Amino acid sequence: GARRALVIGCNYSSSQSPLSGCTNDAWNVQCFLRHSLRYAEDQVLSLIDCSESCPTPAIRQPSKANIISGLRWLTKDLQPGHSLAIFFSGYGVQLPIAGAAGNLHQACLLPMDFAKDLPPGFWNSQQPTLPPGCKGYRLVPFAEITEAMRIVPADCKVTLVLDCCYAAVPQVGRTDPAPLMFQRAALGVDPSEVLDTTAWAGGPGGVKRPWRARFLEL
Repeated sequence: GARRALVIGCNYSSSQSPLSGCTNDAWNVQCFLRHSLRYAEDQVLSLIDCSESCPTPAIRQPSKANIISGLRWLTKDLQPGHSLAIFFSGYGVQLPIAGAAGNLHQACLLPMDFAKDLPPGFWNSQQPTLPPGCKGYRLVPFAEITEAMRIVPADCKVTLVLDCCYAAVPQVGRTDPAPLMFQRAALGVDPSEVLDTTAWAGGPGGVKRPWRARFLEL
């Protein structure tokens, strides 16, 4: 059957917490699909955040609007037997739900333009707070992916790869296979467990360097 893939990579190069390998991972996945699995050019939609010196065209940036539009493209006019794939590399976050009882959170992917609506100087404050009327962060809730998948015919195959923090939604069960809200989940790996120095073969005399996990808390 027909097949399509949505490939997303965010380095957040212009943000206060940039990553370094997500764009490269997305390029590798795109090359694997196009050259190894022989996906046609119109079967792969890549939204990749390149460097500030070589920016991605606006229509191919991994913004919130483009990601949601990409999900609609991925699931449009599906027929039984079609094969879909989604790859995301970047930050994943848990967003507190305002007014929800019981410390409930929502799982979200962080698009490239997550801070677009924040006021100037927001990150320079020691205790940043959102002023009244501010739209806040631009996020892509996992619920958007869930809703997109609801219209997929039963005989289609879907492969979802999320290379980010909090990629697994907790409290999934038979009675609620896709909970929209859940109790805050702890990271599976504490940062202290990955801050040890590890021998680096490329270093002179076996120099050790720290391996650091990246976490962005909202």
